[in-house]
Amino acid sequence: MPKSNVYSRAVAALFLMVVLLSGVSAFAEPPSSGRQRIQASPQVLPAVRRAATGGGSDLFTGMARDVFMDIASNGDIFLAQEQRNALTLDIETVVLRSQDGGESFQEIQVFSKAFSSVLPNALDVVEGDQDRVYLALYEEFPGTLVFAYSDLSTVTGTWSTTSVASIPGLPNNPEADLCTDALEYPDYYLYMAWASPDADGDDIWFSRSLDFGATWSSPYKIGDNVAGANTLHFRPRIAFGNDTLHAGWTYGERNQDTFDDAVFYRRALNYADAGLGDWDPVVTMYPTNDGLDQRLYELEASSVTGDVLLIYAPTAAQRVQTARASFDSGSTWPAGNEMPVGFLERCTLTYRPGSAEFVVSGRRKFLVSSFFRNEFGYRTIQLAAPNITFGSIEILEDAPSTSPASERSALAVDPSHGEQVALLWIRDENPFFDAEWRTPLLFPRPEQGFPFMIDSPGSSPAIADIDSDGDGEVIFGALDGTIRVLEHDGTIRAGWPQPTGSAGHRAAVAVGDLNGDASLEIVAATADGRVWSFGPDGQPNLGWPVDLGTGAAAYPCIGAIGAPYTRHVVVVSGNRLFALSYRGEDRGFAWTFSGIITQPPAVGDLDGDQVAEIVVVQGEDIFSVNLASAVITPIRTLSGKTISG
Repeated sequence: MPKSNVYSRAVAALFLMVVLLSGVSAFAEPPSSGRQRIQASPQVLPAVRRAATGGGSDLFTGMARDVFMDIASNGDIFLAQEQRNALTLDIETVVLRSQDGGESFQEIQVFSKAFSSVLPNALDVVEGDQDRVYLALYEEFPGTLVFAYSDLSTVTGTWSTTSVASIPGLPNNPEADLCTDALEYPDYYLYMAWASPDADGDDIWFSRSLDFGATWSSPYKIGDNVAGANTLHFRPRIAFGNDTLHAGWTYGERNQDTFDDAVFYRRALNYADAGLGDWDPVVTMYPTNDGLDQRLYELEASSVTGDVLLIYAPTAAQRVQTARASFDSGSTWPAGNEMPVGFLERCTLTYRPGSAEFVVSGRRKFLVSSFFRNEFGYRTIQLAAPNITFGSIEILEDAPSTSPASERSALAVDPSHGEQVALLWIRDENPFFDAEWRTPLLFPRPEQGFPFMIDSPGSSPAIADIDSDGDGEVIFGALDGTIRVLEHDGTIRAGWPQPTGSAGHRAAVAVGDLNGDASLEIVAATADGRVWSFGPDGQPNLGWPVDLGTGAAAYPCIGAIGAPYTRHVVVVSGNRLFALSYRGEDRGFAWTFSGIITQPPAVGDLDGDQVAEIVVVQGEDIFSVNLASAVITPIRTLSGKTISG
């Protein structure tokens, strides 16, 4: 399940570096332990809208510094929030529940201890032979990893707690992680990994529970660090999938002054029945001497295939998140199977069993008018060897913000809503919740791929489906003399941009079917009196460009002004009005006005006589040109008003 935790460490003095052994063992056959496996396979889900609806109004859930979330099969949403008690100033873990799809949350449990912080580390809602909500907690003083649980049917009543491990000498969060094999076995096991220090550095420890959290096995090290007190294994992640247990963590140093942060991975078969003997050797995913501080943030595994996915940051400074995949249950991790996920900071990752795909969430950062803006969203990740395929980024935050964004967010999918996504994020210690299924808001929000930053001022855009694929394209001209076309997702369309000379474009382009062949033409006019017509592929049409001979900026439109052609290009330039056929031929209409025209004309039947008129705005005056009589008629003068359009 998704995790999100805080990383900080005190500075120590001693250092001795050793190289950890790494290697990969051959993949073994699935174990036969007598446990009855669930015959899971991808299922067809009810049709749900996975478009960027934006959810509903972002819901504030109370002050918090860290958040965890999971959702039961009946749609109950559980949150674990790290909050400061307003009276005692101690850090508490507050458990909230929503039974109305996230429209409201009620506090159902508080974990606190006098003169000590109680920090949430993980939250999992698990259903099988026992339906329970599980919590991993850290009591900062004297330093105890605590496991808590309650039956879903009595979650507002009694919670059971047990101490899993003593973690002395660590003044901060051990970042414990929790997983289960409940998607594969109804008599599920629970698995936990955490960081804990000793005299020669911080290690990664492991334990499991075979009785639904009532007791835990004796912990042992799966990441044994003997390099000295300045070094540490931290941020452990653990996941179970396809009869394989996966663990990963980051290796670094407190002083950050000698070697690069590295990422390690290790897997176990047989549910780790034989203890350390069931664990393969540690694999160095990214080394300590490559000039980059790589850090692991997330790890998840498929319950029906051998797909395993980890999220890491290639550099600690940039914090750009990247996905890397294994398609054989962690037996191999080909170096080429990785791609940036499109989010910054600590991404959150979960698995969607119904469609056998992963979902990742995080913070997107982009530049608008010299200001960086931040917004939280999610996207799907599908694995099919050897490919990683991303869905479009869907934004749930109501509006981009320039305020600082926390690294922390929580992600879950709701089985009662067709596995739609719920997201909770923190901004300035203010957590906000939203979900796909909530009522969409009625105000604009940027779509995926937008805003699109251009290197030259552009004209007003036109939107048209020029390739008949059901999605609109964005077409506009720029002052650098190019015509540009963007796909609906903000990517540049193949065949574009197209140059038209150095004069540039001031007018909006016009898009329409000029010759009745059901294909759209793109008409653009330059600032020196030339008119172009392009096909959807970016190639100029036969007969174009046309030089109007005015040397002045031209402004086009497309309209039906009479036979023999379906549509004409009607264009003004300087003080003149022209009509051109789809081949670029001048129809012989040439009207002259008393002043310069700086807006495109419009075409339509104003008086219902079945003959089109052309409306032209010149300065403060509006004129109608009757094509039957060739008479220019003043319609109205708006004194003192400047007309544009």
